[in-house]
Amino acid sequence: MKKQSTDTEKNETKATKNNWVINKSSTALLPEEKEVLELGLNFAPTPKRVPVIDILAGVEVATRRAKLQVEVSEELRARICSVIKNTKVRQKHMKPSQHQAIASLKRNDTIVIVKADKGNATVVLDKSDYMDKCYMLLQPPTYKN
Repeated sequence: MKKQSTDTEKNETKATKNNWVINKSSTALLPEEKEVLELGLNFAPTPKRVPVIDILAGVEVATRRAKLQVEVSEELRARICSVIKNTKVRQKHMKPSQHQAIASLKRNDTIVIVKADKGNATVVLDKSDYMDKCYMLLQPPTYKN
């Protein structure tokens, strides 16, 4: 006989913003910090400017490693410069309070922010607990015969 699920059971399994961030640390998160973490670990703020120097340095390294012919590498540089010149930085899509929250989370060296093993949640852990678990996983297993 099939068990009928109740409305409360259905609500518990639905993904909501309330369970996208799981704080298992001793640090209380500010609402702005939680809001930023709810955006997910793949979220990236709009850059203030195009990182031209980083892009060109990466292109130089890649052309040297690939050992491209001089003509090919010069054409590649010219195309990339053209793309960079035509690139426009989008308007900011974050509030100043969200930028401050990101900065606050970066400065806090007592926590570690990781993706949950299952689901699409973000987990906040105490750094000491996280390091202890990592060391425990690295210890050689002891088996008994």
